[in-house]
Amino acid sequence: MGGCIWVEDGPDREAGCTRGSLFHFTAVFAQPGDHALAPTGGEPAPTPLLTTRTLHILLADDERINRILAAGLLKQQGWRVSEVENGRQALEAMTGNNFDLVLMDLEMPEIDGLEVTRRFREQEIATGNHLPIIAITAHAITGYREQCLAAGMDDYLSKPFELDKLLRMIARLVPEAGARAPEPTASPD
Repeated sequence: MGGCIWVEDGPDREAGCTRGSLFHFTAVFAQPGDHALAPTGGEPAPTPLLTTRTLHILLADDERINRILAAGLLKQQGWRVSEVENGRQALEAMTGNNFDLVLMDLEMPEIDGLEVTRRFREQEIATGNHLPIIAITAHAITGYREQCLAAGMDDYLSKPFELDKLLRMIARLVPEAGARAPEPTASPD
């Protein structure tokens, strides 16, 4: 988000004794559709994707706050988002619905994301279909990406993720999401 985060000791309320801590952060936010704002790093704000239809995305994550944040970003693109909070629910939803894409956390209760993907890929053998699955995980450790791909996932994204990176992955995996929105043009004065 182009910002910073830092912590300081709390104010000295009694001589020689610090009470608590102060947490600070800065972030750059843009309104949906506002391409003029850019993060402080000088990179342009993510360009939304135009799609020929509304994508339906399954978001599987056991952490409520992660679902709120990711679903909000996806809904800003005009896409429908269905949410589940454990692996069993994810497998049931994937089996019974027509999703365009799945964002799958790796560590979930009941069945982890890797096993959900393995089981679902076995089911797909009979149909010949292929549902794109992107792993989303807090683990950025060497080897996790390879484990995800070996389980049948199509790509891997570590949290917290950059929206532009996610949009590029979606554009690559879902053909209907591949058309980029036109860049704003300067109007003549």
